[in-house]
Amino acid sequence: MTEEELITEAKRRYPIGTVFKSPENDETYTVTKEGFYIGETPIKGENKVLAQLETHGEYVYFNNTWAKIISLPTPKITQKQKQTILNLIKEI
Repeated sequence: MTEEELITEAKRRYPIGTVFKSPENDETYTVTKEGFYIGETPIKGENKVLAQLETHGEYVYFNNTWAKIISLPTPKITQKQKQTILNLIKEI
């Protein structure tokens, strides 16, 4: 995967609110901001890493391994979406 593809995939897999276990240290973290960056590890033999913006070591991708997802955020419905659904139900 290219760097751009890795970042796109990370955004898809780990939306804000996702709880994950880092493949680098088995620690559990929560995605708190939108965005990821590509970095290089200081460890010999390791390749690219992908971490949350403005964090240190909260890797969602490390040594060609994606982080394990512990839980995904609960989807929230907006008032506008709710009204649209109710209007569609009324039409049935």
